[in-house]
Amino acid sequence: MKNQVVVIIQARMKSERLPEKVFKKVIDKPLLYYLIERIRKCKMVDNIIIATTNNIEDDKIVDFCKNHKISYYRGSENNVLLRFKKAALKYNAGHYSKDMC
Repeated sequence: MKNQVVVIIQARMKSERLPEKVFKKVIDKPLLYYLIERIRKCKMVDNIIIATTNNIEDDKIVDFCKNHKISYYRGSENNVLLRFKKAALKYNAGHYSKDMC
């Protein structure tokens, strides 16, 4: 299998400054929806992955991904870099460093 070009989006519900910001609505659609739709227009991108946490609050993000046929990965809330690395490995992303973390 070839290495894929993937876009990994970090998303979580918990935020100090603006809780649930990924689901704030603009013209009746959540911000996360608009971001994904823009990335889907990129011809070089093979896959979009939402990297979220294992927290129960982020089940809403996973449900959104399932409903919109978007790949997702759940991992550590505190180690975002490790979450990105494991998401990249799971979905055969190319162009990442195996020495990360």
